[in-house]
Amino acid sequence: MDKLFLNDYIKKFLTSQLNMENRLAQSLLFLGEEHLGKFHTAKIFAKSLLCEKHILGGCDNCNSCKAFDNNWHSDFKVLDTEKNSIKIEELISLKDFLGYRPQMSLNRVLVINNADRLTNEAESSLLKLLEEPNKDSVIILVSSFPKKLMPTILSRLLPLRFAKEPEENLKKFLKENLEIKEDLDFYLELGDNKIGKVIKLIEDKEYFNEKLENIKILINLLSTNFISASNICKELADKEVDLKQIVKD
Repeated sequence: MDKLFLNDYIKKFLTSQLNMENRLAQSLLFLGEEHLGKFHTAKIFAKSLLCEKHILGGCDNCNSCKAFDNNWHSDFKVLDTEKNSIKIEELISLKDFLGYRPQMSLNRVLVINNADRLTNEAESSLLKLLEEPNKDSVIILVSSFPKKLMPTILSRLLPLRFAKEPEENLKKFLKENLEIKEDLDFYLELGDNKIGKVIKLIEDKEYFNEKLENIKILINLLSTNFISASNICKELADKEVDLKQIVKD
Protein backbone atom coordinates (compact mmCIF):
# COMPACT_ATOMS: atom_id res chain seq x y z
CA MET A 1 0.00 0.00 0.00
CA ASP A 2 2.09 2.93 -1.28
CA LYS A 3 -0.62 5.57 -1.47
CA LEU A 4 -0.37 8.41 1.01
CA PHE A 5 -3.41 9.08 3.14
CA LEU A 6 -2.97 12.58 4.48
CA ASN A 7 -5.16 15.46 5.45
CA ASP A 8 -4.50 18.83 3.85
CA TYR A 9 -2.50 20.13 6.82
CA ILE A 10 -0.07 17.20 6.81
CA LYS A 11 0.32 17.38 3.02
CA LYS A 12 1.12 21.08 3.21
CA PHE A 13 3.57 20.61 6.06
CA LEU A 14 5.48 17.75 4.45
CA THR A 15 5.55 19.49 1.08
CA SER A 16 7.14 22.53 2.74
CA GLN A 17 9.78 20.25 4.27
CA LEU A 18 10.73 19.02 0.80
CA ASN A 19 11.76 22.54 -0.17
CA MET A 20 15.46 22.60 0.67
CA GLU A 21 15.46 26.38 1.13
CA ASN A 22 12.56 26.31 3.60
CA ARG A 23 13.58 23.23 5.60
CA LEU A 24 12.28 23.80 9.12
CA ALA A 25 13.74 20.85 10.96
CA GLN A 26 16.10 17.92 10.71
CA SER A 27 14.39 16.03 13.52
CA LEU A 28 10.67 15.25 13.38
CA LEU A 29 8.16 13.45 15.57
CA PHE A 30 5.09 11.80 14.02
CA LEU A 31 2.67 11.31 16.91
CA GLY A 32 -0.92 10.28 17.45
CA GLU A 33 -3.05 7.25 18.23
CA GLU A 34 -2.08 3.81 16.98
CA HIS A 35 -3.06 2.69 13.46
CA LEU A 36 -3.31 6.16 11.92
CA GLY A 37 -0.64 5.61 9.28
CA LYS A 38 2.22 7.44 11.04
CA PHE A 39 4.92 4.87 10.31
CA HIS A 40 3.76 4.36 6.73
CA THR A 41 3.76 8.12 6.16
CA ALA A 42 7.24 8.41 7.70
CA LYS A 43 8.61 5.88 5.22
CA ILE A 44 6.92 7.51 2.25
CA PHE A 45 8.17 10.92 3.39
CA ALA A 46 11.67 9.46 3.61
CA LYS A 47 11.28 8.29 0.02
CA SER A 48 10.19 11.82 -0.90
CA LEU A 49 13.26 13.40 0.73
CA LEU A 50 15.55 10.98 -1.09
CA CYS A 51 13.76 11.36 -4.46
CA GLU A 52 15.78 13.26 -7.06
CA LYS A 53 12.74 15.42 -7.85
CA HIS A 54 11.68 15.88 -4.19
CA ILE A 55 8.06 15.02 -4.97
CA LEU A 56 5.75 14.09 -2.09
CA GLY A 57 5.40 10.33 -2.35
CA GLY A 58 8.38 10.12 -4.73
CA CYS A 59 8.43 10.16 -8.51
CA ASP A 60 8.85 6.34 -8.72
CA ASN A 61 11.13 6.74 -11.75
CA CYS A 62 14.48 8.09 -10.54
CA ASN A 63 17.29 5.80 -9.38
CA SER A 64 16.67 6.82 -5.78
CA CYS A 65 12.98 5.89 -5.84
CA LYS A 66 13.73 2.58 -7.54
CA ALA A 67 16.38 1.77 -4.94
CA PHE A 68 13.98 2.71 -2.15
CA ASP A 69 11.16 0.56 -3.56
CA ASN A 70 13.54 -2.39 -3.82
CA ASN A 71 14.69 -1.97 -0.22
CA TRP A 72 18.37 -1.32 -0.93
CA HIS A 73 18.70 2.46 -0.70
CA SER A 74 22.09 3.26 0.86
CA ASP A 75 20.87 6.53 2.42
CA PHE A 76 17.84 5.12 4.25
CA LYS A 77 17.62 3.22 7.51
CA VAL A 78 14.58 2.18 9.52
CA LEU A 79 14.50 0.80 13.05
CA ASP A 80 11.28 -1.11 13.62
CA THR A 81 10.97 -3.81 16.25
CA GLU A 82 8.24 -5.91 17.83
CA LYS A 83 10.27 -6.12 21.03
CA ASN A 84 9.17 -4.29 24.18
CA SER A 85 12.33 -2.21 24.24
CA ILE A 86 14.92 -0.71 21.89
CA LYS A 87 18.38 -1.06 23.42
CA ILE A 88 21.46 1.10 22.95
CA GLU A 89 23.21 -1.61 20.91
CA GLU A 90 20.63 -1.11 18.17
CA LEU A 91 21.54 2.58 17.90
CA ILE A 92 25.30 2.11 17.49
CA SER A 93 25.12 1.19 13.79
CA LEU A 94 22.60 3.98 13.24
CA LYS A 95 25.10 6.49 14.63
CA ASP A 96 27.66 5.24 12.12
CA PHE A 97 25.05 5.43 9.34
CA LEU A 98 24.32 9.10 10.06
CA GLY A 99 28.03 9.86 10.33
CA TYR A 100 28.68 9.22 6.63
CA ARG A 101 27.75 11.55 3.79
CA PRO A 102 24.85 10.55 1.50
CA GLN A 103 25.80 8.35 -1.44
CA MET A 104 22.74 8.48 -3.71
CA SER A 105 20.71 11.45 -2.47
CA LEU A 106 21.09 14.84 -0.81
CA ASN A 107 20.14 13.44 2.59
CA ARG A 108 20.46 10.44 4.83
CA VAL A 109 17.16 9.55 6.50
CA LEU A 110 16.62 7.53 9.66
CA VAL A 111 13.14 6.45 10.81
CA ILE A 112 12.63 5.00 14.31
CA ASN A 113 9.22 3.41 14.83
CA ASN A 114 7.77 3.01 18.34
CA ALA A 115 10.43 5.40 19.62
CA ASP A 116 8.80 5.36 23.07
CA ARG A 117 10.31 1.88 23.52
CA LEU A 118 13.83 3.25 23.71
CA THR A 119 15.62 2.36 26.94
CA ASN A 120 17.11 5.19 29.00
CA GLU A 121 20.57 4.39 27.65
CA ALA A 122 19.29 4.31 24.09
CA GLU A 123 17.52 7.64 24.60
CA SER A 124 20.72 9.21 25.87
CA SER A 125 22.54 7.96 22.79
CA LEU A 126 19.79 9.30 20.54
CA LEU A 127 19.89 12.65 22.32
CA LYS A 128 23.53 13.09 21.29
CA LEU A 129 22.53 12.52 17.66
CA LEU A 130 19.76 15.09 17.95
CA GLU A 131 22.02 17.64 19.64
CA GLU A 132 24.69 17.51 16.94
CA PRO A 133 22.98 16.43 13.70
CA ASN A 134 24.85 16.37 10.41
CA LYS A 135 23.49 19.02 8.05
CA ASP A 136 22.46 16.40 5.48
CA SER A 137 20.70 14.02 7.90
CA VAL A 138 17.01 13.78 8.81
CA ILE A 139 15.71 11.80 11.78
CA ILE A 140 12.02 10.88 12.06
CA LEU A 141 10.65 9.40 15.28
CA VAL A 142 7.25 7.72 15.28
CA SER A 143 5.33 7.25 18.52
CA SER A 144 1.84 6.66 19.85
CA PHE A 145 3.03 7.42 23.39
CA PRO A 146 5.38 10.42 23.08
CA LYS A 147 5.08 11.32 26.78
CA LYS A 148 7.28 8.30 27.50
CA LEU A 149 10.17 10.03 25.74
CA MET A 150 12.62 12.23 27.64
CA PRO A 151 11.62 15.92 27.70
CA THR A 152 15.07 16.81 26.36
CA ILE A 153 14.41 14.65 23.30
CA LEU A 154 10.93 16.06 22.76
CA SER A 155 12.32 19.59 22.90
CA ARG A 156 14.53 18.85 19.90
CA LEU A 157 11.78 17.43 17.69
CA LEU A 158 9.28 19.20 15.48
CA PRO A 159 5.97 17.43 16.15
CA LEU A 160 3.42 16.47 13.52
CA ARG A 161 0.19 15.18 15.03
CA PHE A 162 -1.95 12.59 13.26
CA ALA A 163 -5.67 12.24 13.99
CA LYS A 164 -8.65 10.25 12.78
CA GLU A 165 -10.07 11.38 9.48
CA PRO A 166 -13.81 11.93 8.89
CA GLU A 167 -15.57 8.74 7.82
CA GLU A 168 -16.47 10.13 4.40
CA ASN A 169 -12.81 10.86 3.67
CA LEU A 170 -11.90 7.31 4.60
CA LYS A 171 -14.59 5.87 2.35
CA LYS A 172 -13.48 8.00 -0.59
CA PHE A 173 -9.86 6.96 -0.12
CA LEU A 174 -10.70 3.25 0.10
CA LYS A 175 -12.91 3.39 -2.98
CA GLU A 176 -10.31 5.21 -5.06
CA ASN A 177 -7.17 3.38 -3.94
CA LEU A 178 -8.26 -0.11 -2.88
CA GLU A 179 -11.34 -0.40 -5.07
CA ILE A 180 -13.39 -1.43 -2.04
CA LYS A 181 -17.01 -0.58 -2.74
CA GLU A 182 -18.84 -3.11 -0.57
CA ASP A 183 -18.75 -3.72 3.18
CA LEU A 184 -17.03 -0.37 3.75
CA ASP A 185 -19.07 0.37 6.87
CA PHE A 186 -18.19 -3.05 8.28
CA TYR A 187 -14.44 -2.56 7.72
CA LEU A 188 -14.52 0.94 9.17
CA GLU A 189 -16.36 -0.20 12.28
CA LEU A 190 -14.08 -3.20 12.77
CA GLY A 191 -11.05 -0.94 12.25
CA ASP A 192 -12.35 1.78 14.57
CA ASN A 193 -12.17 4.30 11.69
CA LYS A 194 -8.34 4.15 11.79
CA ILE A 195 -6.87 4.03 8.31
CA GLY A 196 -3.87 1.85 9.17
CA LYS A 197 -6.02 -0.74 10.90
CA VAL A 198 -8.67 -0.71 8.17
CA ILE A 199 -6.10 -1.25 5.41
CA LYS A 200 -4.52 -4.12 7.35
CA LEU A 201 -7.94 -5.74 7.81
CA ILE A 202 -8.55 -5.51 4.06
CA GLU A 203 -5.12 -6.71 2.93
CA ASP A 204 -4.23 -9.24 5.65
CA LYS A 205 -6.81 -12.05 5.78
CA GLU A 206 -5.12 -13.72 8.74
CA TYR A 207 -5.34 -10.48 10.73
CA PHE A 208 -8.98 -10.04 9.63
CA ASN A 209 -9.93 -13.56 10.77
CA GLU A 210 -8.09 -13.06 14.06
CA LYS A 211 -10.10 -9.91 14.83
CA LEU A 212 -13.37 -11.65 13.99
CA GLU A 213 -12.44 -14.52 16.29
CA ASN A 214 -11.64 -12.04 19.09
CA ILE A 215 -15.05 -10.44 18.67
CA LYS A 216 -16.75 -13.84 18.89
CA ILE A 217 -14.83 -14.62 22.08
CA LEU A 218 -15.80 -11.29 23.63
CA ILE A 219 -19.48 -11.79 22.71
CA ASN A 220 -19.40 -15.25 24.32
CA LEU A 221 -17.88 -13.77 27.47
CA LEU A 222 -20.53 -11.08 27.71
CA SER A 223 -23.46 -13.38 26.99
CA THR A 224 -22.66 -16.29 29.30
CA ASN A 225 -23.04 -16.80 33.05
CA PHE A 226 -20.16 -16.49 35.46
CA ILE A 227 -19.18 -20.17 35.46
CA SER A 228 -19.21 -20.41 31.67
CA ALA A 229 -17.27 -17.16 31.36
CA SER A 230 -14.68 -18.48 33.85
CA ASN A 231 -14.28 -21.64 31.78
CA ILE A 232 -13.76 -19.55 28.62
CA CYS A 233 -11.16 -17.43 30.39
CA LYS A 234 -9.35 -20.54 31.62
CA GLU A 235 -9.35 -21.98 28.11
CA LEU A 236 -7.93 -18.75 26.72
CA ALA A 237 -5.28 -18.64 29.42
CA ASP A 238 -4.22 -22.18 28.52
CA LYS A 239 -3.83 -20.97 24.92
CA GLU A 240 -1.92 -17.87 26.16
CA VAL A 241 -4.47 -15.52 24.59
CA ASP A 242 -4.27 -11.91 25.88
CA LEU A 243 -7.73 -10.87 27.13
CA LYS A 244 -6.68 -7.21 27.33
CA GLN A 245 -5.82 -7.30 23.64
CA ILE A 246 -9.23 -8.80 22.81
CA VAL A 247 -11.03 -6.02 24.66
CA LYS A 248 -8.74 -3.40 23.12
CA ASP A 249 -9.34 -4.66 19.58
